[in-house]
Amino acid sequence: MDSKTLELLQQWRASLTDKERQLHELAAVKLKKELVVNGGNDNDSGSYFAERCHAFLKWRKANGV
Repeated sequence: MDSKTLELLQQWRASLTDKERQLHELAAVKLKKELVVNGGNDNDSGSYFAERCHAFLKWRKANGV
């Protein structure tokens, strides 16, 4: 992920209410999966990607970014 996207994610998270922030944190935990490749201990990032979630994309569009 590039630095611009990281900065936008920080701005977006700062604009969330406490409840919204908690829900996104919960989604990141619940949608996480563990992927073990060749017997190694690989913790995959799962299927939650904040930069692809509907709320972030809608925020970007509303802010003209």
